[in-house]
Amino acid sequence: MVLAIMGAGEVHLIDSNARKCRFLQSVARATRTPAHVHHARIEALDPWPADVVTARALAPVAPLIDYAQPFFAEHTVGLFPKGQDVERELTDAPTYRSIAVQRVPSVSSERGTILVVRGLSHLRSET
Repeated sequence: MVLAIMGAGEVHLIDSNARKCRFLQSVARATRTPAHVHHARIEALDPWPADVVTARALAPVAPLIDYAQPFFAEHTVGLFPKGQDVERELTDAPTYRSIAVQRVPSVSSERGTILVVRGLSHLRSET
């Protein structure tokens, strides 16, 4: 929602929790922010190509890649805040030649990392 309020363009918010979706819709109305709120599980949606895909506290890296990949086009960038276990999660995740992962230190937590992910649009053709 913060990205939508900041004017990041067309923003889609996905959550399977109806209460959270109602809250997000209320914030969008109160702030007059155009945001699409989808009350659904991400894997149940028909994906669309996105410029940026981000998720906070959704899943470890391996399933997160599986959830995000259908929304990736060639130009898409994934921004995924991760906690102190990011290295273990990356080690446990399958390795794909087409994925580029950059680690950026979090400014809000000394133990946190933002994973910048590119190349997921080619994932299906290389597995």
